[in-house]
Amino acid sequence: MPLTSLFREARRIEPVLSYERAPLDQLIPDTAPPPDAPCDALVLPGGIGLVLYDGAGGSLTFDWMQWGEAANPVPVGQKVDATVCAMELVKGARAVRKLARHRCVVPLTRYSVPVRDRDVWSHLWMSPAPGHFACVAGVWAAAPGERARFALVMDGGEPTAPLLLSERDLLIWLRSPIKDALARIARHASSPS
Repeated sequence: MPLTSLFREARRIEPVLSYERAPLDQLIPDTAPPPDAPCDALVLPGGIGLVLYDGAGGSLTFDWMQWGEAANPVPVGQKVDATVCAMELVKGARAVRKLARHRCVVPLTRYSVPVRDRDVWSHLWMSPAPGHFACVAGVWAAAPGERARFALVMDGGEPTAPLLLSERDLLIWLRSPIKDALARIARHASSPS
């Protein structure tokens, strides 16, 4: 790989740099985290986060997945970056559109975005719902023998932000066809509550 390509890859900055995982007992009252659960609530790309997805037999399932790319190279159809734009799930490359088949919800309490002040980059923490947790749309993939990986879905606006889901959007995101889900979620977001 040419040095310029490596430099470009190293300079790519994700629209979400990190997030804080919502506490398990806040999601499911009176539930203790499993012994192998990560202790730190802060999740960085490559770290382990808690996600909700449509499991076997159509039951909603919580599981621990890796956020973003695996440490080992994976086949192109199973590559998962830390973030993906919502419209790429509909109109992007085939490998990205394939991710839309496996959608999940990522509960979090806050997330950080990159901000630039001249030559210095830093984190700006955003709290979608202070004192509560928010749900972000996600997609996931699993390679044989590896931990499943997920990506946060970005809304595609300027500036871009995670696609936050209201309570009524959760099942729409998980179970409706992708075009219908995005259209309905956009309609809900633009209508007054």
